[in-house]
Amino acid sequence: NKDAKVKKLLKRKKSAQRDMSRRFKKGVKIQSAGYEKAKVEHLRLSRKITNIRNNHIHQATAKLVKTKPMRIVVEDLPISNLLKNKKLSKAFSFQ
Repeated sequence: NKDAKVKKLLKRKKSAQRDMSRRFKKGVKIQSAGYEKAKVEHLRLSRKITNIRNNHIHQATAKLVKTKPMRIVVEDLPISNLLKNKKLSKAFSFQ
């Protein structure tokens, strides 16, 4: 799930987040049109990345089931312990 398309989308999402942050005015109820536009772009990219990841998981599990194994065993790992490793936490949080 680390193909070039996802990496490119993550880069664009980061850029949209920066745009949104730069255009945000503190203490103002109605934000500018530029802020709203950046917010919509950020949400669109977030949704697209989520859909790509969910589709990847769905395809992987479907592929496992289609091979018709006798049994499928899944290991349940404590995510909180895995996230404590600062070098791997980003990779685990995206899964």
